[in-house]
Amino acid sequence: MTIGLFFARKSALLPEEAAEIKATDHKIDSAIALVESGENPMQGIFMLREVLAKDSTNVRVLLKMGEFSIKSGQMDKAVKHFDNVLKVEPNNIDALYYLGHLNAQKGDREKALTYFEKCLELSSDEQFTEELQGYINDLKNF
Repeated sequence: MTIGLFFARKSALLPEEAAEIKATDHKIDSAIALVESGENPMQGIFMLREVLAKDSTNVRVLLKMGEFSIKSGQMDKAVKHFDNVLKVEPNNIDALYYLGHLNAQKGDREKALTYFEKCLELSSDEQFTEELQGYINDLKNF
C-alpha cells in the first residue's frame, strides 16, 4: 500500500498582486480623506465607486459608502450598501448594527430587532453588548 502525503500549497501573492492591493488601499484611503475632509467629497465618492466597479465585494468600501449615504440623508442607498456587505460577510457586525438603526428609524421594529439580536450574538465587547441590549429592550417595550 502506498501512502501519499499531500501538502497544502502556501498561497502567496505575486508582487504585482501585492502592488495592486496596496494601490487600491491607497486609493480608498485617499477617497475617504477627500469625503471626510469636505475638500472634494464627490471626487472621493467617484473614487470609491471606481473601486466598487472593479470589485463589487470590497467590504471596506461598501461600509464607507453606507456611512456616507447616511450622512447625506440617502437612507435607501445606505441600506443597499449594508445589504451588499452582508452578502459578502453575513456576520459583519457593523453592517448589522447600521441596518438595525436604519430599520428602527423606518419604523420596522421586527427587522431592527433581528439585526440588533444578531449583533448581540456576535458581540464580545461588554459595553457594546449593553448598548445593544438597551436598543433591544427599547424596541420590545415600544
